[in-house]
Amino acid sequence: MIIDNTHCHSITGPGVPTHRRWPPVAALLLGGLLGGVLCVAQGADARAAGGDLGRMSWLSGVWESEPDAKTGSQMEYVYAPVFHGVIASTLIRVTNGQVDRYEFRTIQSENGHVIFRELAFNGNLSPADPVPPRPLESQDPTHINFVDMRVTRISEDRIHVSLTIRHPPGAPPHALEEDLQRVMHFTKK
Repeated sequence: MIIDNTHCHSITGPGVPTHRRWPPVAALLLGGLLGGVLCVAQGADARAAGGDLGRMSWLSGVWESEPDAKTGSQMEYVYAPVFHGVIASTLIRVTNGQVDRYEFRTIQSENGHVIFRELAFNGNLSPADPVPPRPLESQDPTHINFVDMRVTRISEDRIHVSLTIRHPPGAPPHALEEDLQRVMHFTKK
């Protein structure tokens, strides 16, 4: 596997903007998750997955949002290539220079249905509110539509994500819209 990181930022180090410097525990967690995702990705072949997951292979890579002027938050999504019928993914949200959310996510077929699942943590690694599974509703070459989550491919390296957030429990749902730029590709050797 070759990782093209010409546009990727390091986690810490000289010249890295403060909003990109994460606390040591966060850096270790990110390193562990990304290391695991990249190990899982080795030898991955989207064609082997077939069906709906193989058609999602264009998600593979590292995606970042621009910092949000209103909330001060920025997100980074990592989608590994399909491996043995699973797409593994991570998310990190940084708000005003502090990590305040981590997610480990999977997309896989369960009982004939493709399901998006996520396990979320607050910035201190305590469990965040659970997120219900999101079954796949439809997809085509530029859209992946799960319940409450829509991904639209704008170009080779740009996507738009629309989420409907239904927590905390009892609160009215609210929308989250994110434009993301791919900053790193995973390329099979």
